[in-house]
Amino acid sequence: MESLPTPGQEVTVSEVARVPGGTAANVAVAAARILPANAVAFVGALGDDAIAEQQREILHSEGVAAEGVVTIPEAESGQAFILVDADSQNVIASALGANALLTPDHIRQPNIRDIIVRARNCAITDPSLQVIEEILNITGATECRVSWDPGVLVADSDAVLSLARRVGTLLLNEEESTSLFGGSSPRDIGRRLRADGWRNGIILKQGGQGATVIDLVNDQLIEVPPLPLTELGMNPVNSVGAGDAFHGALAALEAEGQEFTDALLGATAAAGIKVSRSGTRDAPTSDELTEVLAEWRERGSSVRTDAL
Repeated sequence: MESLPTPGQEVTVSEVARVPGGTAANVAVAAARILPANAVAFVGALGDDAIAEQQREILHSEGVAAEGVVTIPEAESGQAFILVDADSQNVIASALGANALLTPDHIRQPNIRDIIVRARNCAITDPSLQVIEEILNITGATECRVSWDPGVLVADSDAVLSLARRVGTLLLNEEESTSLFGGSSPRDIGRRLRADGWRNGIILKQGGQGATVIDLVNDQLIEVPPLPLTELGMNPVNSVGAGDAFHGALAALEAEGQEFTDALLGATAAAGIKVSRSGTRDAPTSDELTEVLAEWRERGSSVRTDAL
């Protein structure tokens, strides 16, 4: 559509597309396109419907192990309704369906618990806060590095902040950061959290401006530039799913053993490549990411660090 509607306004759309999505599945596929087949396992819930069958088939075709997917009887699988304007900005309305019915008891099932225990990295999106707490109880006894993009859950700011200090990396967009921390600058946020005893990392995703990382382990700010699409022969098409591509790539590259700053640059490149494509699940393959990163580095790309 040309522009997103305001409250009460009706607009027409130029194109309708039905594509596989779901934040957690998008993250899993983005990671799987970088790592070997079945190195990524997906834990979540689907309904007892045709969408669930399609999602399982797609996950399998992408090399994602789906044994951790729970079927919720008589429930619909989650769906999202996304409006995208001419500038690639979007608004998303989600029907959580089976996702909202995943419980801590499901996570405690031996096969699912085993998946989490064996994980090197665990990328969490937005199941219920009770489910997240159970996952953190499990990973707290392992060497697993946890990243969490809470999305809509930030509406319960006190609960999110309580759990967020237990993860390795918290990912927030600008609206989510404002919801949790007000309009404070990254430096002010970092100093406040450091004084409150936080010792992890917060990635503030800034869309076309790149990202700022509040690194409370090393008491520094890390500025990550955006991928220069036009200089690399690409154009912005659709930003939906870019954050998922970033999250999946970050988890995958860290699982490969890359240094955090290198993984950040790779994740930013993956998100930029995704923006140049129309689908919500169009994250790059490992070869595609390597090629773009090589050209970007030739142009002098690097992160910038500054003391907190």
